[in-house]
Amino acid sequence: MPSAHTRGKLLFVSHLGMAETCRAIAQKQKRLVINALVFDQNAKRMSKMLKQLNSDSSVHLIPVQNVSIETAILLEEKINRGEWVAIAADRVPVTDTKQRTVKAKFLGKEAHFPIGPFILASLLTCEVATMFVIKSHGKYLVEARSFASEIKLDRKHRDAQLEHYVRRYAAELERKAVQYPLNWFNFYDFWSYHTTQEGVS
Repeated sequence: MPSAHTRGKLLFVSHLGMAETCRAIAQKQKRLVINALVFDQNAKRMSKMLKQLNSDSSVHLIPVQNVSIETAILLEEKINRGEWVAIAADRVPVTDTKQRTVKAKFLGKEAHFPIGPFILASLLTCEVATMFVIKSHGKYLVEARSFASEIKLDRKHRDAQLEHYVRRYAAELERKAVQYPLNWFNFYDFWSYHTTQEGVS
């Protein structure tokens, strides 16, 4: 439970499981506020709909085209207040074909993963956790696991460090996809993303 002296966390969520149940988690933890970054043109409409359904909802959708310095400052303020921030770390936004990526082995093939969530984590200097909400045998299982107490990147080793973190995350996502294949809500060719920038740049 966040307190005046506790900083928030950055959550890496994915399209594996029901990340939308952040809302239910926040409702159970009365003072917990979760801010979900949404790379979607319909995000404002979705946020308005959530408020209409429950005006006391403590899950806030933040529509973004990309994570700018201004966005990072806003999120840092929220983290400092003890709030949590959730960002999808498994997919490059469809509208952002120029985003820098790292290739990682995923289910036998190489796939592109965004580096944005990991750079954001380094800017926020807070604890990072992964969260999967899996439906199994008619029940929802919430698994939140610490990913790093803090993600640090330095200029000299930045590319290698990003590759390390991204591939660690890809390996964790792969384990969950193999364990719960019917919970992977993937509706596009995960391996066909094309970018003009190979690797990290």
